[in-house]
Parts: sequence; structure tokens; C-alpha cells
Amino acid sequence: MDRGRWLSHEWDDGCVLFDRSSGDTHALDPLCAEVLGFIETDCIDPRLISEKLAAGLGVQPSELLPGVEAALTQLRQRGIA
Repeated sequence: MDRGRWLSHEWDDGCVLFDRSSGDTHALDPLCAEVLGFIETDCIDPRLISEKLAAGLGVQPSELLPGVEAALTQLRQRGIA
């Protein structure tokens, strides 16, 4: 993610991103915000993201995989990822 293009503010329940180039503001739910954090470290594999998130939450990666895939799709559609 191009830091010069984006301004962000985070809360416990998600974050908002402001796109300086287009003027668009995007509200992200907590899962999208977490997935975006992985994207920023060049981790874009939904299975790997699910495994890392699951380890921290004490759940099975398979429980998170559909949501992570949906979050990646949403971020791509919005031009964030």
C-alpha cells in the first residue's frame, strides 16, 4: 500500500482509509483491517493469513478462510490491495 496515497485512522472495531488521489474514504471492518495489515507485509495468501489469524484467536484456520478471502476480494475491488 502506498503510504503517500493513504491516510488512515484505526479503532478497535476497524479503520477508515482516505485516498488522497481520489478523495474516497473507505470504512474497513476489523477483519479487513487485519487482512490489510498482512498485505502491507507482502502476505497475500488467504490460507497463510487465515493460519496466522487463527493462531492468535485460538480457532481453526478453516473457520476464518472464507472471511479472509472475502476481505481480500473487497480490498481489491476498492483498489486498496
